[in-house]
Amino acid sequence: MGIWRTKIEQVDQVFPNVDDTNGLDPEAEFKSWKLRELKRLRRDGEVLIKLYVLKRKKRLKQED
Repeated sequence: MGIWRTKIEQVDQVFPNVDDTNGLDPEAEFKSWKLRELKRLRRDGEVLIKLYVLKRKKRLKQED
């Protein structure tokens, strides 16, 4: 947590007057972020599976 706090403090020093809170609905914003994060994780997982399959096919062709 210390590294993140340091990074946040550095950003605050570079951009001291930026207000990143709009106060509309923090819970809805969190849910929206969580959904985007889950979609990103799923997409990344699908890419890894495709890469694994391609490498396996390539290896099988080399063995023939």
